[in-house]
Amino acid sequence: GVLKKKYLYPILGKEANFVKHFEKIIIMGSEKKVFEVKNTNLIANMISLTCALKILRKWNIKNITDEELIEETINFVLNGILARVC
Repeated sequence: GVLKKKYLYPILGKEANFVKHFEKIIIMGSEKKVFEVKNTNLIANMISLTCALKILRKWNIKNITDEELIEETINFVLNGILARVC
């Protein structure tokens, strides 16, 4: 079923704070020219979704440890946002 509004809004608020946490880190990294990101909110949402990958895709992600998933997720995200140095 659908969550009642009195439960839904607190959950959505926590999720929004989770995304804002990533966005703050991305903004700080962008200001220091460590990250190269055009839309910090979009990227923060993408990272948040990536963090939930095992929960959302557990039937398709098998034989991988939590440590492997964390390492690969970090590599995936950093390869996408690190500034390119020529």
